[in-house]
Amino acid sequence: MGTADVLRPRLAAIHRDRFAVFSRPQWDTLMTGVAAPILDRNGTTIAAVSVITPSEQSQPAAHIPVVVAVARAITRAMATETVRDAG
Repeated sequence: MGTADVLRPRLAAIHRDRFAVFSRPQWDTLMTGVAAPILDRNGTTIAAVSVITPSEQSQPAAHIPVVVAVARAITRAMATETVRDAG
């Protein structure tokens, strides 16, 4: 990933935009992914939704609205979920 000085602005952009697009070699294929955070009631990231496809078939711009919509729907559902006693 790189140093903290490189990572901080990238994380700030992801936080602002509410999604990330990334490409990375995986085995012998370049893969492209789109991810969006799932937030708790305080706005803290607790999970993420992602779609990863081979880069030659990938259309990240088409995946962004779907991935973001799913993450927001889960975030809303989590915010309205009743907290259950673990005991």
